[in-house]
Amino acid sequence: MPEKFFDGGGSTVDLNIRYQIPHINQYLYAKADMRNIPLGGTFELTPMCNMNCRMCYVHLDQKQMPERLLTVYEWIQIAEAAKEKGLLFLLLTGGEPFLREDFKEIYLKLHQMGFVLSVNTNGTLITEKEVSWLKEAAPIRINITVYGASNDTYDQLCGNPRGYDQVMKAIHLLKEAGIEVKLNYSLTPYNAGDFYEIKKMSLREGLFLQATTYMYPPLRKGRENIGKNDRVSPEEAAYYTALSHYYEYGPEQFLKGTEEKNLVHECMDRVLSDSHSESGKREHLRCHAGMSTFWVTWNGRMTPCGMMDQPAVSIREKGFSEAWNEVGRQTRKILMPEKCTSCIYKKRCSTCAAMVLAETGGFEKAPAYRCHMIESYPEACRKLRQQIIRHELKEDVWINEK
Repeated sequence: MPEKFFDGGGSTVDLNIRYQIPHINQYLYAKADMRNIPLGGTFELTPMCNMNCRMCYVHLDQKQMPERLLTVYEWIQIAEAAKEKGLLFLLLTGGEPFLREDFKEIYLKLHQMGFVLSVNTNGTLITEKEVSWLKEAAPIRINITVYGASNDTYDQLCGNPRGYDQVMKAIHLLKEAGIEVKLNYSLTPYNAGDFYEIKKMSLREGLFLQATTYMYPPLRKGRENIGKNDRVSPEEAAYYTALSHYYEYGPEQFLKGTEEKNLVHECMDRVLSDSHSESGKREHLRCHAGMSTFWVTWNGRMTPCGMMDQPAVSIREKGFSEAWNEVGRQTRKILMPEKCTSCIYKKRCSTCAAMVLAETGGFEKAPAYRCHMIESYPEACRKLRQQIIRHELKEDVWINEK
């Protein structure tokens, strides 16, 4: 069983092993990190969306936008410069990218350039018209975020009373066209009760589901949002993380994997011995952000990660190459909080610099919400174990892959 299964971090599985990043890609990104090559990038084509989800980190309407969107020509210019520097994997996102009237033009031009394309979408705007041209130039994958298992939930969380029907239609159209689909689920107080039905739907459709229980504060909407979001408590997030593991692996493997020695003793002993000599030291970023990956915002600013508001460099002013070099220089200066370096949960915790920044406004303090979530995970597993033993949970929604 993957080691990351019991990290308590908020995702259902170790995607590097089972779905998202094949081993060859891991090797490519490791090499790109060492050589500071922008192998992977994200183009955030718009902050606008046809829905208004309560926890969204980027959504703006046209009146709230202080600047204009980048044009098709500007996006292609950025893509050409990025390709010269080594860009291969490109994610198109928003907001809602299908809301742009020129999205088809942008997409097809990028596809013709040979990028390995994927698209993030809420799925509600994908109709027969969109699928007809997508299947002729198919992305490697379309990632659809599912916000609920009913129109009522979509109405409450997203302000879209027809959302679920629209998403299901999109899923069926894409599957019929042979286009790869992956489902994402962002857990909030408004759709937590739909977890079981969403998982059941994913199994019925034969689609992979990644559930995320940690919601970033929407820092990019303003510094007044630091450490705040419309989200569940840290303890609830820990419980739903454990529940997602139960849904993924089933009762037998979950009970085996959450034995007391796996939850606490072995991990704590190892980490305590490892971290004793590291007290006072601070680590650099733990991910590829700013090293081999980048994010370009809707108004042309490059950041290491879409959840961060700094460092940020204007591509309009500097050009892609200079922006990439400057973002890399600034990223290499970022250090994780000292507490994170010596924390006994260090090897379980997948806390990143973006979380630290969004929760605290800087990089000096440990993110309290995230810390409480990770610390609560063992107890959440114990609670769930008792529910399983007492047969209080439905047992027809899980995959037990070998």
